[in-house]
Order: sequence, then structure tokens, then C-alpha cells
Amino acid sequence: MNIIELDASYWKTIAEFYRALLDQLGAPEWHGRNVNALVDSMVYGDLNRVDPPLTVMITKLHSAGIEVQAELRVAIGALVSHGAHCSIGPGDNASIKIEWPLPNGVLIES
Repeated sequence: MNIIELDASYWKTIAEFYRALLDQLGAPEWHGRNVNALVDSMVYGDLNRVDPPLTVMITKLHSAGIEVQAELRVAIGALVSHGAHCSIGPGDNASIKIEWPLPNGVLIES
């Protein structure tokens, strides 16, 4: 299981969110910085260095910019619609845990 841990407190722009996530996924430089490109690379292709099974932990959401929080909601919705499992922790230091299944749809939980 590959685990990626991200701290959202530094993300004031959508570009900073994509830069942090795509860097950790090992995406190529030319990877698009939008939800469609993220879904394409995580769901449909062997594009990134880090492949499923995969867990992405994003913490300190309350400190991220409003636009970043909105983009995260859209990205999570898109990933969930393609088979990811998502849980959101409570409180001021809310976190998101996104677990990505194997290609056959089996979810590996750590």
C-alpha cells in the first residue's frame, strides 16, 4: 500500500494543491492541473510513479484557501464516482483519507 501524506495548511491556491499532490504521485511535468487530468491519470493510466493501491491523507484542511477547499470537494467527488473510498475526519483539524482500490475494484485498507 502506497501512502501519501499532504499538509493542506500551505495551499492558498489551486495550483499549490495540484503541485503538492502530483509531486507525491510522481506525475510527469506535463500532467494537467485539473480534476479531469487527475482522474485520467489515477484511474485510467500508468502515468504516475506511484500506482494503486494507494491512500492519500490530507490534513489541516481548515487552513487551506477557500478555492482549494472547493477544488478538493470536486476532485474527491470525481474520484469517489470512479471507485475511491473517502472518509473525512471531524473538527477544526479536519482531514481527508482517500483510499484507492486495486484495478479489480477490491479496496485494500491499511
